[in-house]
Amino acid sequence: MTIFGKIFLDLSRNGSYSAAARGDIQVLTMGRLKLVAVTKEAKRLGLLEGEGA
Repeated sequence: MTIFGKIFLDLSRNGSYSAAARGDIQVLTMGRLKLVAVTKEAKRLGLLEGEGA
């Protein structure tokens, strides 16, 4: 989650986790691991366009 937050949103690690807890970033949770669906978030933010994206 840190890479997504840093590259796309300029968030720190704690900021990324806080955004996920608020529901601002959609995450998949596997045990203690939290993963961001980067493609979905990028589309939601308007960073990806077109059918192939």
